[in-house]
Amino acid sequence: MDKAAPAEGTSTSPGGAEHFDYLARAGAANLATGDVSGIQAGVVHGNIIYGGRHDHGPVVRRATEEELHEVHKQFVEPVRFADARRAVQRHHVAVLCGRGSGRSFAARRLLVELGVTTIAELHPDRDLGAIRGSDLDRGGGYVWEADETMSRPLRDQDTVRCANIMRDLDSWLVIVLDHPSQVPESAARYSVELGAPPPLEVAQQAINWRGAVDAQAAEQALEVCLAGELAAGDPPGKAVRAAELAIRVATEPDFTGEQARDELREDVDAAVVRWARGRRVIDYAMSFAVAVLENQPYDEVVELALDLDMRLREAELVPGERAAPRPAFSSARDMLLGEAKAEVVLRPHPMHKGLSEETVRFRRQDWAAAVLLHVWRQHPAQHAVLWEWMCSPKMLARFTEATRRALCSITAEVPAHDPLRLIDQLAAQGHRRGHRLLAASALVRLADEHDLRPLVQQTLDRWVETGTAARQWTAAVVHGSEYGRRDVHGALVTLERLAGSRWATPRYGVVQGMFDLLIDPECQRPVVDRVLAWAASTHPGARQAAHSLGLHLVGLSPVNGFDPVRFEVMFPARMGALFEYVLADRESGKVALDRLAELAFDAAQSERAALELVRITRLITPDLRWWKRWRAELALIRRHLRKGPRIHWVLRMARRQQKQLIRTVELRRLSPGRARGPSAPGPATRGWP
Repeated sequence: MDKAAPAEGTSTSPGGAEHFDYLARAGAANLATGDVSGIQAGVVHGNIIYGGRHDHGPVVRRATEEELHEVHKQFVEPVRFADARRAVQRHHVAVLCGRGSGRSFAARRLLVELGVTTIAELHPDRDLGAIRGSDLDRGGGYVWEADETMSRPLRDQDTVRCANIMRDLDSWLVIVLDHPSQVPESAARYSVELGAPPPLEVAQQAINWRGAVDAQAAEQALEVCLAGELAAGDPPGKAVRAAELAIRVATEPDFTGEQARDELREDVDAAVVRWARGRRVIDYAMSFAVAVLENQPYDEVVELALDLDMRLREAELVPGERAAPRPAFSSARDMLLGEAKAEVVLRPHPMHKGLSEETVRFRRQDWAAAVLLHVWRQHPAQHAVLWEWMCSPKMLARFTEATRRALCSITAEVPAHDPLRLIDQLAAQGHRRGHRLLAASALVRLADEHDLRPLVQQTLDRWVETGTAARQWTAAVVHGSEYGRRDVHGALVTLERLAGSRWATPRYGVVQGMFDLLIDPECQRPVVDRVLAWAASTHPGARQAAHSLGLHLVGLSPVNGFDPVRFEVMFPARMGALFEYVLADRESGKVALDRLAELAFDAAQSERAALELVRITRLITPDLRWWKRWRAELALIRRHLRKGPRIHWVLRMARRQQKQLIRTVELRRLSPGRARGPSAPGPATRGWP
């Protein structure tokens, strides 16, 4: 075939830098079901996802008027707050770190002082590098708070990009981290490590804000009973608890100052142990659900909590029996929340302007993690029920990221002989694509954010060598993620080994993994070169994966979010060579020709189809005029003798549509606004050979 090989330039990524929150929702179509053996002929069919999918936008919640008022009225400056103010004013971005300094509250105060009309929290599970200006409001204030377990949440390019976006939009962003070691070098100039504010002053402000019946009595109780327990450097959370206990001493006759001191001295783990004594199943279910789904809509959380309650009660029965329903009106909302030490917050609805929704959270800030780990440590007999609930279709359909965070916390924080047992169980689910994607996502998070990369690598190596088809599929997807991009050469070597698996299932993961690597501009050239090498190899598995990728990359198997035109502009010669390999193969070539024929038929009525037909056929022969294309046409017919008439018809239709498009461009130039009509009746309207 005739091939043009123009010089190939570079370009930016066709997709965002974000990866791996594209978890399947509630039984999305499987890439494969079961362990299919043998090297199958043809191409790898399946759903390919490019650039990530989410069931949420970048904003997870917006601050309510009451919260903004609280930030305005109940605030005591932490140490170096003035430096943080200057940083955000100068750069439109500030990074606050320092655990126990009240940095989250200080972040919102900075934005309030800047006079923003709204303050929104960006989703902690979305990489800052994936945030686009179109996602944000001009003049808005934003907070991105990293998970407290993250070890490396930020990259240099992410902070630089966010700072540019914020300046362009005249908006402001405050990033909240735990430790200065998490701050990338590019953000050092606007990073500030805060120190805790005076705890007694914080407690006094909290009493005044809460509007105690007798604020003077509460302040006296604070001074007499609890002030001695507050020392310089204590976190604001402890000071706020001291204020709440002082209010109880002033308002509850049976609650003494000595009891208040004992509770203030008690750490959160001991407090959870004391709370758990004598609790009902419904109390455990509600608390565990809130621990996993804190700050999510209350109606959804309570529905899932009742589902967990039913599962736990049925686990105590003979198999096949159903637990009796609870008596009507036996579990009022206030009672359930009170027993769980939780509360609801009324917020503006995130999607429907003018409406509201209630979210649920624990009253104590550090209670969620303590409850989650306590229940898991103390009740191993219920692990199977809790695991099945967290990975149930209802949870994965709506709260995959919350499930992933909970699984990662349990894996990283609870001692176990086999720490990745839960992840391995997910990866082994051959018929459940959502479970395998959750396992892959959790492994990436554990490696990059919990400093467990050696353990994750050891597990992946074992799966690649001796794992089942489902585990090898999971390993392929992990190597195509951010995890694999840290060592692109090593990831490509591993993906090539997995393409040669004795099962067909892992090749579905290889195709997805290779496509995921294309998200990163730095990976695009080595990935395309490796695909070309696979396409030319004698290895049937690698060749099959390369041909499938070729169909996706040229646009004959469209992938949502991926622009084949832009990719062809970046790598014209490589795309032409890859498509030549695809067409030369008897199986993938047959698929490509059938899809080209469908495009040719649609081109008579669709300008978009006509453009695609011309673009893709010009990869076969750059010049579509008959006296220029006949050599390429003859070579293709020799490879696919039975499709000779169809090949001739497709190329003839491509030339016809090319001429029609040229005429349309001229007409539009002469008569702006004139639309292209359908082509004149011809072979396309009579069907194809």
